[in-house]
Amino acid sequence: MMVSSVHCISKKDYYIAIISTTVETNNPVEEIKGALDLCGKIKEKFVSITERYVPTTKANDGLYISDGFDATSHFEN
Repeated sequence: MMVSSVHCISKKDYYIAIISTTVETNNPVEEIKGALDLCGKIKEKFVSITERYVPTTKANDGLYISDGFDATSHFEN
């Protein structure tokens, strides 16, 4: 996902890109290298890794908890 000054998010001629994925190796930055390369020159980069939680029981009590969502931001799919 990418936003810019058109969205009133950044200064003119600056863009903010959000790259997200499900980590599969011990080197998550390498996993997104292709996406980072597409961004071109990067002024500043922040990397954050968040644990993915799944329910521990499948109790039939009327409460439904998802096993997780895909790697898109803001539930785009």
